[in-house]
Amino acid sequence: MTVASSTLDLVKKLKNLDHDLDKASLKSDMVELYSNLAEVKMALVDAQQALHEKDRLLEEFKAQGDFKGTLVTIHGFKYYETDENPIGLPYCPTCETNHGKFFRLSRKDEQYSRCMDCNKSHNAGMDGRVNKKTPPISLEIPRLKRL
Repeated sequence: MTVASSTLDLVKKLKNLDHDLDKASLKSDMVELYSNLAEVKMALVDAQQALHEKDRLLEEFKAQGDFKGTLVTIHGFKYYETDENPIGLPYCPTCETNHGKFFRLSRKDEQYSRCMDCNKSHNAGMDGRVNKKTPPISLEIPRLKRL
């Protein structure tokens, strides 16, 4: 904040100003003073905006921590829980790890769920059923036409 200290020096100089000083010099010092005060004001506005952004992020992290407290972890998958029972599909562990965000998986079939954000498939079903040992799901392979 060298601008602020420079501004304070100018104010002291103007305060101790001799009356013999000509008007041109006084006007020059006043212009410099107003310019420095404008810079200080802009710096304060920038600092205030940065503080508001930090407050917003802090509230976001707090809300995320409160939300995380309502989840139960089963085999690495986080589920929403009530009465100590998982409800519905889990949240994507990949998105939580990579982005710190919670995206609920959507049901792909009985065995797999898919994240609509990162598009990754997980072996996780509803109500805490994860890593099922069922046989792989058969995929229909289109037949090629013979020539």
